Amino acid sequence: MKLIDGRSILTSMFPVLGLLQNLECNNKLSCKSGHCVFTHKSLQSPPATKPSTSKSSITTTQPAKKATKRTSDPIPVQPAKRRVIKQPVTIPQTLPNGTPRIQASASHSRIPVQDRQRSLTALFEQFIKMYAKLPEHKKLAMNDAFKQEEEIYELAQKNTYKSATANILIKLKRRSPITDINSPLIGTEDTLKKRLEDAERAHSYQLNRKTLAEYIPSLNLLQEYGYVVDTPETEGGSETSAIGQMKDCARCNRKFIVEDNILKDDCTFHDGRPITSKVDGRRARIMSCCSTQMGSTGCCTGPHVFVEKDPGELHKRAAFVHTPEKSSLELVTLDCEMSFTTAGMSLTRLTVVGAEGELLLDEIVRPASKMIDPNTRFSGVTIQQIENQAVFDLDGIRSCLFQIGVGKDTIIVGHGLENDLNALRIIHHNILDTAILFPHPAGMPFRNSLRNLAADVLKKFIQDATPQKKGDNLPVATHSSYEDALTTLELLRHFVKSK
Repeated sequence: MKLIDGRSILTSMFPVLGLLQNLECNNKLSCKSGHCVFTHKSLQSPPATKPSTSKSSITTTQPAKKATKRTSDPIPVQPAKRRVIKQPVTIPQTLPNGTPRIQASASHSRIPVQDRQRSLTALFEQFIKMYAKLPEHKKLAMNDAFKQEEEIYELAQKNTYKSATANILIKLKRRSPITDINSPLIGTEDTLKKRLEDAERAHSYQLNRKTLAEYIPSLNLLQEYGYVVDTPETEGGSETSAIGQMKDCARCNRKFIVEDNILKDDCTFHDGRPITSKVDGRRARIMSCCSTQMGSTGCCTGPHVFVEKDPGELHKRAAFVHTPEKSSLELVTLDCEMSFTTAGMSLTRLTVVGAEGELLLDEIVRPASKMIDPNTRFSGVTIQQIENQAVFDLDGIRSCLFQIGVGKDTIIVGHGLENDLNALRIIHHNILDTAILFPHPAGMPFRNSLRNLAADVLKKFIQDATPQKKGDNLPVATHSSYEDALTTLELLRHFVKSK
């Protein structure tokens, strides 16, 4: 009985051992263990024997079938007991009165739970008052109360927790009742703080006087880049045309007498610029328009043209004016298109864009002097547009510019803006020029083109050109002054964000 009781105890403790009770002990004849898990009961009956051919004097009289039959049943195998896993007790989110219940246990909170519960209740009551007019205001108040208490707990110590809660409650009481579910005043103090920081960060990228004032260049730097910063001493508008005067051609560098014959093709020139490229495995300077070597005979013909850059000469052709004192626009981006006339380069189109990229002004301008070449490939302006669409002359388009709000305090943005302001004959000091903001690596007098900056900085391509006709090497630009203005504005945004 002791043997059976011992095994029973073991198998009850280790159910898997019950499976071994049907197996005979290998040492059943000599096993002296009082708690052996194998059965010894086969010893009570003779073992089964096989027919033998040996001459043994002892013969088996019991059938073999009965030899395997046991005289008593083995100890029944008990099923294995399942391990009971205790599920964690979920703390109800609310107290019986509907107030949110603190979810922390006393053993895991460095601040007494009763203090945290009082804090949570007070926060909940304040959020309920604030959100009373919103749908599902109780659920929203409960969520924010839990979050607010957790924010206080994370930052406060045991001796500062109550005062920190009091400060937050004061701030919550100062908030007005919320009537719009999309109100930016919904949330915990930390949520509102982050929301405000995000708004200030976004505002810092906005283009206005406050965010851009530090980038406006000095007058000395503007003068280095060719800006007219003071009214020239020559008499304004005293010589509106250069007809009959000797000038240097801006295309072929030959001297010529200025005439008003637009049909004359006296000039042979290259329409492109010198670029560096490999020719027969060697680096060489070639012309971008026809890929011939620099210094070769020009590939285009047209009239001789000239460009004047001296402020005194420009003032004689058309007088400079200062921007007015009154200004309602903080920032504009402008782009001018110019054509060749008997007064040099004259304004034929003005495009003005606002700080958000909205189009404020876009007009074809009628030059006061005789047209020599509209320079359509680069200006995008044709003779037909000037004849049929031009409503304003130079004085008229400047008046339009000032009427839309451009004044002394307006920041005017452009690329190579000194050329645009010279064409407009405007003197202005609040300038942001992307040619200055993104200087050429080689320094002055080299400058990055707007097209190259757009490709390198913005990864976009502008001022694309397509062949004029099949078999013709001379491309016609799909030029857009609006696109140029928007690209310049985008470059300025990129510059500000990178700082």
